[in-house]
Amino acid sequence: MKKIVKYFLTILFGVFLALLFLELTLRIWHPLKYTVRGDKIILASNIKVKMKNNWIKKLDDTIYYSRNSIGLRGEEYPADPSQYITIITVGGSTTECKFLSDQKTWPELLKQDLNKVYGNIWLNNAGLDGHSTFGHLILLNDYIVKFHPAYILFLVGANDVELDRPADLDDQDIKGIHGHSLKYFFKSLINYSEVGSMLLALYRNHLAYSKGLVHKERDPDQLGLGPTDSLTRERKLDEQRDFLSNYAGRLKELASISLRNGIQPVFITQPALYGNVIDSTTGVYMGDRNLDGFDCSTLWAVLELYNNEVRKLRFSGIAVIDLAAAMPKDSKYYYDFMHYTNRGAAKVASILTDSLRFIIK
Repeated sequence: MKKIVKYFLTILFGVFLALLFLELTLRIWHPLKYTVRGDKIILASNIKVKMKNNWIKKLDDTIYYSRNSIGLRGEEYPADPSQYITIITVGGSTTECKFLSDQKTWPELLKQDLNKVYGNIWLNNAGLDGHSTFGHLILLNDYIVKFHPAYILFLVGANDVELDRPADLDDQDIKGIHGHSLKYFFKSLINYSEVGSMLLALYRNHLAYSKGLVHKERDPDQLGLGPTDSLTRERKLDEQRDFLSNYAGRLKELASISLRNGIQPVFITQPALYGNVIDSTTGVYMGDRNLDGFDCSTLWAVLELYNNEVRKLRFSGIAVIDLAAAMPKDSKYYYDFMHYTNRGAAKVASILTDSLRFIIK
């Protein structure tokens, strides 16, 4: 028994030394750039990346990605912002457009289109791959409100499907060590560890992958038949009830924070290629094609439940642009079922420009 205990303690001490070495190494040099550390958003600034694209054929061979000195995509913050109509876009990967070059993202193209109308537009892209309205709330409070943009465009919904707030994480900006629950204790402790933050970031990436929120080329003609039976479909839709209630609350909170800070929020519904339609380019009927365990018709019905919560904001006098209804379901505009090609980004910018001309004063 003594030998077993000694052997166990030796292994435990070895693991401790390995973790300590890894922690020290990561504090000196970190191979991963993540935008969430624990529950605190970290924005990388002053970066320029040239990416060789050899996995998504619908996109450019070389992608140029940069972030300015305030950690956003776009031109530098103006010396005299009062001379401009200032706009910031907020969302997940469908806003960030990580695999589109700087000049080809829909926020940049939107800025160019609006400048033809107004001539004094400053617009930055605060989209962050994988972020939901939980992250948007932190981003809004920690970063965006201090720049006092005239408008914030929220493109939301994709990353909020079946996402719920843990009961003990009402305040996601964790400061100090909190012990009122074991989960909250470990989450607050992670903020002080590079190893813990890296493991949490990898876990979040795994969750995104399991939900299909990853970047890989996918077309309707690659999907097999797999219609969802009516009982399974109704159960799936019914399961969204509690998620939708909390989602609606977060939308209202985003709007309320914006308005309290003199910022006009504009909410945008989330489009997608999938649905109960025929893809114009391939001629494939997608309604009964299987995507991630459900047919495309069911998945679109689920996403539309979240889009409907955005549309309801109109009853409170909040501006809403129904991009989900206006965006054509055509695979030439998407490189998968959610993310845009260059042509798709241009189409999004065109649709938003037409609507914003009636909103921007």
